[in-house]
Amino acid sequence: MAHIIYKARLMRQILHGVNYSWSTAVADAWRMQEVRNAMSMGIVELYYTKKDGTYVVRHGTLSPALIPSLSAPKGIRDILIADGAAEPTWGVVSYYDLDMRGWRSFQIESLRKASPAVDISTPVYRSLGKRLY
Repeated sequence: MAHIIYKARLMRQILHGVNYSWSTAVADAWRMQEVRNAMSMGIVELYYTKKDGTYVVRHGTLSPALIPSLSAPKGIRDILIADGAAEPTWGVVSYYDLDMRGWRSFQIESLRKASPAVDISTPVYRSLGKRLY
C-alpha cells in the first residue's frame, strides 16, 4: 500500500513542488490501516482538514453493526472506492459518518487525530439531527 501511495503522490510532487518521501508514504499507509482497524471495531472521532481548509470533527465507523442496512456496503470494494470513483483511490479513507448519516472520505495526509469515541451509551443530539448512536 505504501508503494501505491508513494507513486500516486509523485505526480503531485512534480506538479506542485510538494516534497513527499518514501518514509512519509510508509507512515501514511500505517495510519490508514490503524484508522480502518479502529473504525471496523466501533466509532472513532476523526479530526481532519477538508480540501477547502476547514477543520472538522466527525464520528465515523466501518462496523457493519453501526451502519444502517440501506447504507451498508456490498463488499470491501465499496469501502475502498471513495466518492463514486471508478477505481479505488489510494491514500483516501472512506467511512460512514454517523453525524451526517452518509459515506464520507478524507485524504490520510489531512488527518490530524483519530481516537475511539469515549462514551456512546447515551444518544447525542446536534443541530443537524439525531445521531444514530
